Amino acid sequence: MESKNGLKNFGYLIIICLYAVLYLFYLAPKIPNYCSLINMGFIILLTITGFFLYKFEKNDMTKVKRKIIIEVFVGMIVYFAMIYSLGLVTGYVKNIYTTRFLGIISNILIPLVSAVGIELFRYMYMRSNKMSKFSIFLGTLFLSIIDCLLLYYIVDATKYGYFIFGTTVILPVIFKNILLSYLTIKEGWEACLIYSVPMTIYGFIVPVIPNLGDYLISIINVTFPSMLIIYASRLITDDLIDQEIKRLSSSVELSDKEEVEYRKRSKKFNIFKIFLIDIPLIELIAVVVILVSGLFVYHAIGVDTSAVAEVAQRGDAVIIFKGYKQSDYNVNDIVIYKANNKYIIDRISRKQDEGNDKASLYVKKEIDQDRNIEYRNISEEIVGVYTGFKLPKIAYPTIWIRDYLSGGSNEQK
Repeated sequence: MESKNGLKNFGYLIIICLYAVLYLFYLAPKIPNYCSLINMGFIILLTITGFFLYKFEKNDMTKVKRKIIIEVFVGMIVYFAMIYSLGLVTGYVKNIYTTRFLGIISNILIPLVSAVGIELFRYMYMRSNKMSKFSIFLGTLFLSIIDCLLLYYIVDATKYGYFIFGTTVILPVIFKNILLSYLTIKEGWEACLIYSVPMTIYGFIVPVIPNLGDYLISIINVTFPSMLIIYASRLITDDLIDQEIKRLSSSVELSDKEEVEYRKRSKKFNIFKIFLIDIPLIELIAVVVILVSGLFVYHAIGVDTSAVAEVAQRGDAVIIFKGYKQSDYNVNDIVIYKANNKYIIDRISRKQDEGNDKASLYVKKEIDQDRNIEYRNISEEIVGVYTGFKLPKIAYPTIWIRDYLSGGSNEQK
C-alpha cells in the first residue's frame, strides 16, 4: 500500500512542479487575467482525482476534535480582533475591492472554491499517508507551492519585490500549511476549513484593512499558526491521557484515588508548560514585535555604519528611543540616523536651537586626507537616541539583505 501511495504522491509532486513552471513562465506573464480561474480549475482537478486515488475517509466527531474546532474558531476571532486593534496604531487602508453584495460574491467565488478544494485534497492525501512522515512532508510541500501560486499575482517583479514576497507570503504559507497538515492528520478537515476560508476571503469582504506593513503582518502570520499548533497539541495530549486512564482502569482496576492522582500530575504538568513555556514565549514574541516593528517608541535597529566604534559596531542591533523632539537632543547624545538607506550610529557634535521644538543637529564628517572637518546636518534624518542597550552582531543577516537589495555595501557616512 505504501509503495502504491508513494507512486501516487510522487506523481502529484511532478504534476504540481510542472504546473508551477508553466504558471510562472507562461500563464502569469501571458494571460494574467485568467490565472485565478486556471488555478481554481487545476485545484478542482486535483481534488477530483484525489477522490478516486485516495478516497474520502469518514471521520467521526470526537470530544477532542470538537475542542480543536472551538479552539480554531476562537483563535480566528482573536486573530482578526488583534490585527484590527493594531490598525488603531498603524492605520487602515480602504479595500480596493467592491463592497456591494453581488460584487463580493463574484470576488470570493474563485478563492473560496480554491480554498475548499485544497483542504479536501489535503484531507484525502494526509489521511491516506498519515503513517509516512516523508509523504506528509511531501504533501505539505506541494500544497505550499499551490498556495504560493494562488498569491503570486501580488508579487512585484523586482529584487526587493521578490524578497517581500518571500517574507510576507512564502514564509507564512509554509507555517500555515504545517498547521493545517497537522490538524488534518490528527483530527480531520473541519478545523482546517474554519481556519483557511476566513483567511482567504476576508480581504474581499471588509471595507477597510489594517495597514500593518510587511514586517508586522509576516510576524503575525508566522506566529499565529505556530501558537495554534502548540495549543492543539495540548488538547490532543490531554485526550491521550484520558484514553490511557481508561485503558489502565479497564486492565488494572485503577482506583478512584489513583485516577485522581494521575489527573493531578497531568494538570500540574500542563500548568508547568503554561508558565514556563507559553507565557514566556508569548512575552518574547511581543517584545520582538514591539522592538523590531518600529511602530512604538522603542525600536531595535541593525547598525550599518558606526562612527562610535567604542559604543557599537556594524552588525550590532541597538535599541533606540524615538520619542524625542529635535529640541530634546543634546550635544554628545549618541543617535541613529538614516542616510542612503543605511542606519548610521554617531554622536551629536553641534546643536543649534531654532525655536518651536525645532533644532539643527550636526555630526562631524571627515572630508579629505588632511582630516579637515565639516559638519553634517542630520536633523531630518535622525531616527532616535541610543538607549545604551544592544545585541552584538545579531543584525548581520538584516544588513546583508539590505546590502543585497540596495546593490552593495556602503559603510561611509
